[in-house]
Amino acid sequence: MTNGSASHAPENAQPSHFAGSSDLEPIPRDGAEERAERSIQQYRDIFEIASDGLVVNDLVSGIVLEANPAFCRMHGYEDMAGLHPSTFIHPNSQPIFVEYVEAIRSGREYRARAQDIRRDGTVFDVEVLGRLMTYNGQPAMLGVVRDISEQVRAYHEMEERVAERTAEIQRRREVAEGLQELLAAVNSRQSLQEILDYLAMQSRRLLGSDASALFMPVEERGVELLSIRASDRLTPEHTTVRMPFGVSSTGLAYTRRKAVVVSNLRAVLPLEYDADDTLQLNEQPNRIDIVRLPSLLETPERDPGATEVGGMRSFAERFGAFLSVPLALEDVSYGTLSLYYFGPREFNDDDIALASTFARQAALAIENAQLREQAGKAAAVEERQRLARELHDAVTQTLFSASLISEVIPDLWERNPDEARRRLQQLRRLTRGALAEMRLLLVELRPTALTDMPIADLLRQLMDATSGSIRAEMSLDVEGHYRTTLTPEAQIAFYRIAQEALNNVAKHSQARGVHLALNCLDDRIQMTIQDDGIGFDLATIPAGHLGVGIMGERAEDVCAALEVWSAPGEGTKITVTWPKLEEPAC
Repeated sequence: MTNGSASHAPENAQPSHFAGSSDLEPIPRDGAEERAERSIQQYRDIFEIASDGLVVNDLVSGIVLEANPAFCRMHGYEDMAGLHPSTFIHPNSQPIFVEYVEAIRSGREYRARAQDIRRDGTVFDVEVLGRLMTYNGQPAMLGVVRDISEQVRAYHEMEERVAERTAEIQRRREVAEGLQELLAAVNSRQSLQEILDYLAMQSRRLLGSDASALFMPVEERGVELLSIRASDRLTPEHTTVRMPFGVSSTGLAYTRRKAVVVSNLRAVLPLEYDADDTLQLNEQPNRIDIVRLPSLLETPERDPGATEVGGMRSFAERFGAFLSVPLALEDVSYGTLSLYYFGPREFNDDDIALASTFARQAALAIENAQLREQAGKAAAVEERQRLARELHDAVTQTLFSASLISEVIPDLWERNPDEARRRLQQLRRLTRGALAEMRLLLVELRPTALTDMPIADLLRQLMDATSGSIRAEMSLDVEGHYRTTLTPEAQIAFYRIAQEALNNVAKHSQARGVHLALNCLDDRIQMTIQDDGIGFDLATIPAGHLGVGIMGERAEDVCAALEVWSAPGEGTKITVTWPKLEEPAC
């Protein structure tokens, strides 16, 4: 008890009386003594049988003058008369007793909570009400004391439950926020390994473990095992193990697609190696509790003869409990998430539910990362096929045409020298275009070539490469400083759009002149491809025809605007505009 309160007694209130009080009104002698004795006995009976502790202290010294049985039992004594309050009042509550005495001496009532000490030294909580009384004709202090230990204990337990519930709510809020961050990771373009490293770190932080690991299936020498692909706070020696599917706790979570719990790792380890022992477990609807681990589990390559006894005992020197949950979506299992704790601990349904929720989101992130990798591989294959087609369709046909022209030039030179000279010019243009196209294909085979080379040089090589297939005058104008403002993604988009547009010119336009311009203005970069060919009616071309849809998608990907203008007999003009900002907003 750390506080108290005092209140003045009413002016007309009379102090209490015990045996020997001299303040009684004079009464006639006949029956007076008998009535007084009866009154005193009534007070005595109440004093003795009261369930609350009653104690009378000397007003000057504080010494206990008398204490009822309830007060003595409360403190573990048979009789407490003559004891000083410092004997049974806790040192931390001594200042409260000083306030108690001062208040009563001034005629006020005093109420407080404090801590007392039993004879055996145990501490308990009390509530005290004190007031002035007359005892044997002298002023004294009467205290009514009640043991409130259970009440205080219940209050503290309630506070602990509130604190635990508050912590749980905070934990769930952090997990919810973490899942939102995880959704962002799901939609990001990070690699699979980057996603796995992020999941290992986030799972440990959000789920309150001391370490974590993500296991994924591998095949070694024809045996399917689980291998750690990412971890957080595990030592290197613990990240090299391989866990078999059927007989390990981690493998069990993967094959059964259910949470596996080891609440006390040291308790479930076998005392010694036994090749015949098996995994013992207690399976429930939403979890599997490991009762006993078998001796032989892990198969590290560094020591083919290593056993689970040695490996898990080394692991148990650092960790006392772990929880493994499957990384699964519908019918697909990607691995397991294992959470490790330094000491033994019990896992309740909320712990398992939170870990399982995180694991499902993690599985979604892994699935998306794998799909992106597959899409990237498919795109690479498609790009190689495209280059092969272009090599066949463009370069091969150009060289074949050049070969035919070179064969007829000797005979033609004797019959028509002027026509032969024109054919030589055509042959020169074809071979130069084939050489430029081969050079451009080699550039595209290098992953960073399209972004390392200035866009003006790329466009110039592109025009040279298409000059063999476009029988028209071609020109390129570049104005302004574009190098420091055009992002790599935007540069690739500009190049691909120009490539698609020039291919359309070669196949469909029958143009006599083609002009390409790149202008860097104050607030934007603009590229224009214009020809004077036959044009077309935009309203009549089928969806996806002439590559207009593809060009639009490329522009949209980099937050650029694409405009296509054409009319029959009036040529075609394609304009791409990219806002010159550090981070263009789509």
